[in-house]
Amino acid sequence: GKKITTETLISALDAVGSGLTELTLAECPTLDDTILTDGILACCPRLTKLRLEGCPRISAEACATFLSLWREKRSEFNTNLRKDAASAQSSLFESAADSSSSLLSGPPPTLPYWPDGLQLLSFKRCTAFSDDVLIQLVLHSGPTLTSLDLHSVSDNLTERGLLALAGIHLSVPISDDTLIEELLDQGQEVGEDDQHIIDAYRKKREAEEQRRAESVFLPGCPKLEYLNLSFVRAITDDILYKIIK
Repeated sequence: GKKITTETLISALDAVGSGLTELTLAECPTLDDTILTDGILACCPRLTKLRLEGCPRISAEACATFLSLWREKRSEFNTNLRKDAASAQSSLFESAADSSSSLLSGPPPTLPYWPDGLQLLSFKRCTAFSDDVLIQLVLHSGPTLTSLDLHSVSDNLTERGLLALAGIHLSVPISDDTLIEELLDQGQEVGEDDQHIIDAYRKKREAEEQRRAESVFLPGCPKLEYLNLSFVRAITDDILYKIIK
């Protein structure tokens, strides 16, 4: 009946997290960003189902960074494991050849690879999560995800994040203030009557950003069977059609 603290939960995950494949953290208003890195990332590498629901103190920036770090750590771990397995197999062949033994009989041992991604994920009522969270999610688990719940993830979610589910990578919008600051840094004088200069520069920068965005391959979510977009205000007929298609 009491609110669990981040520190207590990290201690629990440190004890049992290495064997967990499913974790639900729902309606935990005191949990903060450190639960992602010091708890889940550090202790729960084999998760295939994660529900992070109604945790308002966990920020969008921390969640996007967490998913990116998890993907990098998984890739590094599995790559090193494959190298070790190949080296061990090579040594086994040499040993068998030298001793003419039957060491190579039977199936190869099962190696403890980290899963290639999550199968189920819920961010229900994590209202502040953003486009970058969804993009990192697709990069982390897009090919394996079968169930995704984004109920009420609406405050900062736009077309850019939702289209990532369809494997479409849009560039980040650039504000007039950013464009003016860049022009001034380049020594270009820009006044109130120079909107045409800003518009021309915008076209150039948007083309650059779109090329940069398209250089990152987004796999989409081809195995997705369940998708909850209730109360996601950015969803439109066109976006939904592209996700389904």
